[in-house]
Amino acid sequence: MLSNLAPYLNVTKDCTDGSQGCFPTGVTYKFLTPSKGNDSIYDNMVYPKLKLTDGTTLMAYGILSAPVSKGTSPALQNIYGYYYADINGYKGPNQIGKDVFLFYLTKYGIIPLGTSQEISGYTFSGFCKDKDTTYGWGCTAWVIYNENLDYLHCNNLDWNGLTQCR
Repeated sequence: MLSNLAPYLNVTKDCTDGSQGCFPTGVTYKFLTPSKGNDSIYDNMVYPKLKLTDGTTLMAYGILSAPVSKGTSPALQNIYGYYYADINGYKGPNQIGKDVFLFYLTKYGIIPLGTSQEISGYTFSGFCKDKDTTYGWGCTAWVIYNENLDYLHCNNLDWNGLTQCR
């Protein structure tokens, strides 16, 4: 999957064979809420990965042979896997919902997790909205569509209501 994208990206290191060196060595990625613990050391994971010239690191994860459905749109009814994107690569905080964001790989393209059409899986309300109790997986769509990380500062945001703390 990432090998198909690589020709269209400015790649500095290709780890699509599952090798190490595209993510920081020995760094444990964290969930949004510290009490949820840690995720994983992504560099150790044997999944396709890329490191881009701007520092972004990408990983394809959980590629499925048959689609799963997590929402109302055609794309969310045809999910085949996930992409992790650490937008600043080796720099911190290496935390889901702050500098690590997840995307669905679908039959129709790449879709951010946590859209308003998502009804199961990693919804904004269940996996991002309350920074004190969440993993951070459902924050990606919020950041893209609302252009903020205000969920880090207030818990009353909603797709059909407030989209900023102020």
